[in-house]
Amino acid sequence: MARPPPPVAGSGHCPRCFLPQHLCLCPELPRLTSGCRVVVVRHWNESWRTTNTGRLVALALEGAELIDHGQKHYRLEAADLPAGPGTCLLYPAQGDDAPVWTGGRPSVLVVPDGTWSQARRMVRRLPGLAQLPRLDLQVDAVPLPARRIRRSPTVSARSTIEAVAGALALWEPPETAQALLDLYDLLARRMDQARYGIQDREP
Repeated sequence: MARPPPPVAGSGHCPRCFLPQHLCLCPELPRLTSGCRVVVVRHWNESWRTTNTGRLVALALEGAELIDHGQKHYRLEAADLPAGPGTCLLYPAQGDDAPVWTGGRPSVLVVPDGTWSQARRMVRRLPGLAQLPRLDLQVDAVPLPARRIRRSPTVSARSTIEAVAGALALWEPPETAQALLDLYDLLARRMDQARYGIQDREP
């Protein structure tokens, strides 16, 4: 069965970034390159959310792929997901038996995208993900920025785009990670406008 097409935003919203047309991020999206291919495995419930940052990772990073999981009539199979040498999973390693990634820059970085409970279920249930070596960012001691799009359940919780930025900062020039963080900040400011009518402002 062919993989279903991605959802399309509703009337008045950009079909790429999903924000209201007057707040569209597309003209300001960076075009970034990385030595590894980033594959975002997104929970289907996130695919309709304007706050989803996995979508922005796929739009900003050349060669990045966005795969949706959880559609009613389509089940991801092992062939749909990256595997093999050089592939690692961006996910905490504590308390699991999965090996820890120690190989420097991977060829493929797989990133589960959803709430923490959705991400845990995806890692546990999707074929092959639980066996991938883990790249654990160890961010517990790093304070969260003041501007958040969603409430963070723990000090270690990061949005998908922030987690990808942290991973890429390990092997790419710092400008690549910073461009993703700047994009997150821009989305947060646009969400303030959409929710509360707050005018866009620089930090």
